[in-house]
Amino acid sequence: MLSWFGVIALISTIIPLIAISPILLYIGMLIGAQAFQETPRAHAPAIVLALTPNLAAWGKLLIDNALASSLASSP
Repeated sequence: MLSWFGVIALISTIIPLIAISPILLYIGMLIGAQAFQETPRAHAPAIVLALTPNLAAWGKLLIDNALASSLASSP
């Protein structure tokens, strides 16, 4: 609904991404910590398995960006 009216685009122009990133990182860490605290100990492997695709995608993004920047800077 907010994107239909252009509110998200307005907020993203007013607040830079560099200011939002630490807040999102902190919230993500809180959610991750709560996932391990509130679930039974026997379910911890399931939480790790659920996080694995996201961590793999993040690692792939880092590698892709490093390769792209190294190829762009080569003569």
